[in-house]
Amino acid sequence: MLIPVISLQTELFLKIQENQAKLKIYVQSAPMNFQNKYDLVEAECHRILGNKAEAIEYYDRAIASARENQILNEEALANELAAKFYLDWNKEKIAQAYMIDAYYCYLRWGAKAKLKALIQCYPQLLGSIQQPETLDYNNLSNQKTLSSSSNIHQTTSPALDFLTIFQASQALSSEIRLEKLILTLLQAIFANAGADQGVLLLVNENNLTIEAIAKLGEEPQVLLKLPVEKSSEIPLALVDTVKQTQETIVIADARQERWLSSEAYIIQKQPLSVLCTPILQQGQLLGILYLENNLTIGAFTSDRIEVVNLLCTQAAISLENARLYQQSQVYAQQLEQSLEQLQTSQARFAKLADHIPGVIYQLRITAEGSISVPYVSSGCSDLYEVAPEEIMIGRQNFLAMEYPEDRSEIQKLTQESAQNLTQFFHEWRIVTPSGMIKWVQGSSRPERQADGSTVWDGIVVDISDRKEAELALQESQHFVQQIVDSSPNILYIYDLQQQRNVYVNREIGMILGYTPEQIQAMGRNLFQNLMHPEDLKVLPAQMARLQAAQDGEIIETEYRMRHANGEWRWLYSRDSVFSRDSSGQVKQSIGTAQDIGDRKQAEKLLAEYNQTLEKEVAERTEQLSQTLAELQRTQDQLLETRKIAALGSLVAGVAHEVNTPVGTSITLASTLVDQTTTLITQAEQGKLKRSDLNNYLNLAQECSHIILTNLNRAGELIQTFKQIAVDQKPIESSLISVKAYLEEIIFSLSPNFRSLGHQVTISGDETISIKTDPTALAQVVTNLLMNSLKHAYKTDEVGHLHLNLLPQNDSIMIEFCDDGCGIPQKDLNRIFEPFFTTARHQGGTGLGLHIVHNLITQKLQGKIDVESEVGKGTVFRLTLPNLNS
Repeated sequence: MLIPVISLQTELFLKIQENQAKLKIYVQSAPMNFQNKYDLVEAECHRILGNKAEAIEYYDRAIASARENQILNEEALANELAAKFYLDWNKEKIAQAYMIDAYYCYLRWGAKAKLKALIQCYPQLLGSIQQPETLDYNNLSNQKTLSSSSNIHQTTSPALDFLTIFQASQALSSEIRLEKLILTLLQAIFANAGADQGVLLLVNENNLTIEAIAKLGEEPQVLLKLPVEKSSEIPLALVDTVKQTQETIVIADARQERWLSSEAYIIQKQPLSVLCTPILQQGQLLGILYLENNLTIGAFTSDRIEVVNLLCTQAAISLENARLYQQSQVYAQQLEQSLEQLQTSQARFAKLADHIPGVIYQLRITAEGSISVPYVSSGCSDLYEVAPEEIMIGRQNFLAMEYPEDRSEIQKLTQESAQNLTQFFHEWRIVTPSGMIKWVQGSSRPERQADGSTVWDGIVVDISDRKEAELALQESQHFVQQIVDSSPNILYIYDLQQQRNVYVNREIGMILGYTPEQIQAMGRNLFQNLMHPEDLKVLPAQMARLQAAQDGEIIETEYRMRHANGEWRWLYSRDSVFSRDSSGQVKQSIGTAQDIGDRKQAEKLLAEYNQTLEKEVAERTEQLSQTLAELQRTQDQLLETRKIAALGSLVAGVAHEVNTPVGTSITLASTLVDQTTTLITQAEQGKLKRSDLNNYLNLAQECSHIILTNLNRAGELIQTFKQIAVDQKPIESSLISVKAYLEEIIFSLSPNFRSLGHQVTISGDETISIKTDPTALAQVVTNLLMNSLKHAYKTDEVGHLHLNLLPQNDSIMIEFCDDGCGIPQKDLNRIFEPFFTTARHQGGTGLGLHIVHNLITQKLQGKIDVESEVGKGTVFRLTLPNLNS
């Protein structure tokens, strides 16, 4: 389904892995020098692979490590690459925060050319950062001041300490965290403006709040966020005027200002010198700085005003940058929390995927045709025998493991799915690296991405067991169908509860002239349409016998049915119970029917002969020999008829024995397919629950075990059935030493009886030899021994089994004796019948002794007798002649 990833990309990834392995060694020796480098390369690898959560983690690790070890240039580089990562992800706010950090790291490092390049390449991220132009201290802007009587226009005083101002400005520009920036600003103001008390107000959500209060000789209070209206630390009227006019107001003696005479703060505090100036950024009010000097009148001279304005200008830039940084940090924290939740969800998904039987995967094909596998669950190791990482980095690919004959169909279906955005669903074979061939089933749905690529999220499961079960089922059905098709009799299944035929083979066309479809179409009217009126009268009694029949009991019936040409045909049927309902009542019967018209005609002729024989004895003396010959032929036909009836009984037994495990397997396989389809649908719809998965796993395990057990049972039955007919290959006889050969057989079977404590002994002349088929003899002895071990002794009983060898002219006799429970007299005459068993509840088929009888009497051309007494044991006597080669 996949084409190999571009070889150059694979080669580069392998090279990176080699370098990372070397770098990992350096990290262990000197983490302060190499940890941030290793983390940054890992972040870039995850970025390329599309693993965003992992990339974010490693970018932050690299930045933290470089900052901790004061590697300024590498901290800057890590921030810059992280910013580019977020920018490609369309997370511009987060990208801006990282790019601003990178900018200030480069600034502290002194990389002026890099700063210029960053501003040129990322104006949308760094537009808010403004470097103060070179100050022309001879042309500073004029400031508006108010004294007690009038506004005073001043110019720059040459007494300014330019170096101090520049250092303070640089200190402000280097701070990006709001709290430190406020402390730095207040420190610079108090050092250069001559104030002994100050309040910093900032605009937060369009409202002024008091951010900091500082008094000379006391620890400043910062990040207060106190509403201005509720504060008693500032003259509200003065602050409101500066807010409205956005101009600096300087008052030499606030006590003398009439327009403030009613201000509660002025009345209570009686301040002397006051300065209140706006902090502006591109015409937008960012805050207000309020200063007092309560030691002298007119403390805020023009020099100090200019210092305050210069510092406020730089502070405006830094405040805006700090505000952006703070917002980005909040956003980054929110994103980090979201990513943690995503990682938790991914971990939960991965855990769920690891417990799903099969492989969950994501396949991506770009618009240009490049193919990658961003995700493969851990089930890949079990199913494909390849680590998931090998697939995701492109070192291994699924295409190479597809069975060659299935590949073209897979590619065709994949193309159709991509073109039509339809579900991909297919079953195919794979060849694992160990050479194992597996059947898999894949299901996925494609989605078209914004960049034109197509992504499939799907699952591949191992269906090898199901395919093997289907194959075994097909073979079993084929075997049964061959038996049915080769039978010269009618084979049928009749539903006693629905009173209709549910199956009949095509031999009915040869015997009665109807097709199976015609028979089934008659439904409940089958017997009314076809059965002779006289036989129809006794039909209820026949059905009652079937209803009362025991499993394995044969019900025999003779009756007449109308042929399609109108003639009446005599049929002989043998019926037995095929299935029962939940209450134990007979539901269906299975049977065979053969045409006995010739036999009935012979019986009719025989009856006619008997009626007239005495009257015509004198007249028919000459015809006696002909009549006897005709009678012999009739008897031969009767014998052949009985043989056919026996075959019908055998076929009915075979069908009955095989039907139970095969039917059970079909039902469970169907249930498993339905549950699998339901599970796939739930997974695709995102509705899969852990309980659903656990229920499915339990069901799948139970069904698989039962199916395998039943199919093994069916296979054993079929193998046993094949032995019933006796191997028709030519007899391969050879001269064997009988006692030595029997000892070899018993030795090979010793694990079966020694662990149970049983003892097996052999006696007889060691010189006795016979020409016979050794393989058939070994099977006979094995079946007799296993039959005794299974039936003659209870679980905790220990027995003694003995074989005695006796010569008899041109043949030999082998006596097989056990001291077990013996065989009841009522069962003794039936033990060689096929399907007769007293241990069906233990899995017995009733074919073991039947096979022994066939081997002895047919292949070995001998005979077998049995004697048994309940409570004392059983003796089988085998008489075997010498066989010609």
